[in-house]
Amino acid sequence: SGGLVNEIVIQDDFTEDYELLKKYECDNIKVRQNPEHLFPLLGRPHLLNNCKNDWVLLMDSDNFLNEKTFEALHSFTPEPGVIYMPGFAWPEFDFRSQYPDTFIDLKLAANRVNVPGVNWMNVLLNTSNYLVPRKEFLEVAQGIDPSFAACPFEVIYFNYLWLKSGRRFFCKSNYEYVHGLRGD
Repeated sequence: SGGLVNEIVIQDDFTEDYELLKKYECDNIKVRQNPEHLFPLLGRPHLLNNCKNDWVLLMDSDNFLNEKTFEALHSFTPEPGVIYMPGFAWPEFDFRSQYPDTFIDLKLAANRVNVPGVNWMNVLLNTSNYLVPRKEFLEVAQGIDPSFAACPFEVIYFNYLWLKSGRRFFCKSNYEYVHGLRGD
């Protein structure tokens, strides 16, 4: 209590693992199950409705935070209207040199798409592992077209909705995580 992490909500997307996950539930760890398979696009808002804090760190189940990330998150006060994205994910995603501590709005993202040597769309490829303002995320999520839920570009779609609403991203260079999907 009183620390940076005072609640963990594990969201099961209507899988057979729910009963196993429920065994880990305690005072500060809650396990919730979607009413049906929602996919990430619709599942994230469902998850945020189960959270109580104003700021939520979204993490995929195959990713891990390191100590440096906790230090980074302790060292600043987040601004409303901004989603904070990591500058580095070990071993394969490194935005620190392309976007060092940069605010990204829709105009900047649109102007950078065709810059040689800069793949600005990489910034828009991952809505997981972000620090998000819960109420604003839910407000933008109300505009989601559910027919995009299972599409492979669902992340870009939500991030576009976020930017189109006049909000921004911030690529925080000292915010890192470990991407463990490939068995690392």
